[in-house]
Amino acid sequence: MALIGNKKILKFNYIYIFIILSLVEIKKFTFDLITYPPIINYFLIYLILFGLFVHSIQKSWNRLIPDNGKKIFYTYWFYSLIVVIIGLFNSTSYWDYKYIFIDYVPFVLLSFSIFIGINFEENKYFFSFFVKKLFPIILILSIFFISNNSSFISRLAIPIFIFILSFYYIEKKTKLLVIALSLTVIFIDFYFRTNSLRIFMCYFTLIMFSFIRFKISLINIISLLSVITPIFFLILGLNGSFDILTYFSDLIDQYFKNDVYKVGRNTRTFIYEEVLNSISEKKSNIFFGSGASEGYISRYFNHSDYILSDKGRLASEVGFLTTLLKSGLVGVLLNFLMLIYPAYLAINHSKNNLSKLFGFYLVINWMLFFVEVLQTISITNFINYIIIGICLSNRFRNLNNSELKTYFKFYEKNSNNINMS
Repeated sequence: MALIGNKKILKFNYIYIFIILSLVEIKKFTFDLITYPPIINYFLIYLILFGLFVHSIQKSWNRLIPDNGKKIFYTYWFYSLIVVIIGLFNSTSYWDYKYIFIDYVPFVLLSFSIFIGINFEENKYFFSFFVKKLFPIILILSIFFISNNSSFISRLAIPIFIFILSFYYIEKKTKLLVIALSLTVIFIDFYFRTNSLRIFMCYFTLIMFSFIRFKISLINIISLLSVITPIFFLILGLNGSFDILTYFSDLIDQYFKNDVYKVGRNTRTFIYEEVLNSISEKKSNIFFGSGASEGYISRYFNHSDYILSDKGRLASEVGFLTTLLKSGLVGVLLNFLMLIYPAYLAINHSKNNLSKLFGFYLVINWMLFFVEVLQTISITNFINYIIIGICLSNRFRNLNNSELKTYFKFYEKNSNNINMS
């Protein structure tokens, strides 16, 4: 354990975790840019999880986060274990087992990334790596990937969310870099819609919070409305009164034809219909779900590339629906608490404005939970868990704005040495 606890090994660990995670994601979402046998991919996935697990067991979170935060995650991990066991018991094919161990289990274990955020001070080198190495490299590489495989650039740049929200604290050089990278990502891969939406929402949050002068009462009202909104529109959609997804799709179609640009094409309503109808037809347990191997009957994705198990399609593109299938309303509630409790702490119990920005970002992710959020190992989920950890951190929330400006100085000599009062 002395070797694992070595500082240089620790520094290398989180960077190599991100690099390996990037390899896995690039292979999955780009066309033959990186190719290697599936067994290598499985090995890399569990190498990532091993690294996260080794770090997490060395970190005590006693006094670092509130007890309620610990209880939420302990409950989530325990309940996820039950969901996996039920899924294994109900599995009937190779594809069921493969999904559980290559998608579901890695997604659950990726939540150990919260320890990166909780221990943000000693992991400053990791954030410095994004700014001083990763982002400049991405900008250079974007020249070569501007017309093909643009997903390579947009997915590598996902950590930019942290630095957009930190815009008031970062150095001028970093600000220029963040703006340039934001514009580049949107320009070359605008059709990665949820990613582009997150970038827009991060900048919008910066402007909105400045306008309302970070008043906690107003932030709480906006947050509450944002939390209720997806549930409200879900109810309207279920009773057939109003489909918000179709409404926005038709609205965008007036300016950017969906059959040409595909920017506003509604690819979610039919998935809601299929998943909810499948739950009803199968008489699945709506409260506790039917286990990690549960699938849904799909008439749209009905060819062999998508339907590999006799249970149907094993996951959807919508986080809410996949969670409902496998772990029921209890699982949805746990996902809600993992986002909203840290958001509440960050907004209401912090001495700096960045905590409030990060907290509202988690509220945004609750809304996006009803639109996308793939339940698999990914850079997006990795970054989201880091932000959850930051919001839970008592130390981070107790920093003042001046101390945070010191933290985000990456270009000064010995900038990785943190001296805060």
